[in-house]
Amino acid sequence: IVPETNRVVQQYIEAPHLIDGFKYSVRFFVVLTCLDPLTVFVHEDGLVKFTTRPYRSDAGSLDDPFVPLTNPGVLKQDPLAPALARINHADYRRYLRDQRVDVDWLWHRVRHLIAATFFAGRDAMLAGARKMGIDCAGCFQLFGLDVLVDRELKPWLLECNYGPSLQTEGSTTDPSTAMETDLKLRVVGDTLKLAAGGAARAES
Repeated sequence: IVPETNRVVQQYIEAPHLIDGFKYSVRFFVVLTCLDPLTVFVHEDGLVKFTTRPYRSDAGSLDDPFVPLTNPGVLKQDPLAPALARINHADYRRYLRDQRVDVDWLWHRVRHLIAATFFAGRDAMLAGARKMGIDCAGCFQLFGLDVLVDRELKPWLLECNYGPSLQTEGSTTDPSTAMETDLKLRVVGDTLKLAAGGAARAES
C-alpha cells in the first residue's frame, strides 16, 4: 500500500512453480490473538488451490481468468472444469519431497513471510483498535493468507483475507470436499480453543 493514498502496488509473478502444469496457491490459516505483544498462530494444515486450466505465460492467458487465478469463486464458473482441484498441506509437502525440494526451508521462508505481514500491519491495527476504544485483551481474529510459490521456490504473499471463507467450496460429488470440510472444521475448533485460552488469561 502506498502511504497516504488508496493505491496498492502489485507485481505479477510470471514464472510460478507448477504441479502437473497447473498454477496453484497455498492457503495458510492464521489466528491473531494479541496485538501487544504481537501473537499469531499458524495452523498446522491448510489448502493448496489449483487453477482449472494449464498455465500459459502468453499475453492472451491474462484474458482467461481460469488460467492465472486460483480463486474458487471464479473457478466454479469454468464450464470445462467438472470439479475444483484441492489438496491439503500434507499431500503438498509429500509431493515436494518426492521432487527433492527442501520443504523445511520453504516452510521456514513462509513463516518469515507471515511474520513480516503481521508486523507490517500491527501498528495500523493497534491504532484502529485504540481509536474505537476496543480492549484487545481476549480478542482474536482468523486470517487466511494465500501464498504463491515461484519457480525458484520463493514464496510471495498474494493476499491476506480478513475473515476467510469457512464454507466448503466443492460440490458434494467432489472427492476433495470431505478433505476440505474436515480441515475447516479443525480450523474452527482450534481457533475457538485459542480464543478460549486468551479470554481466560485476560480474566485472570
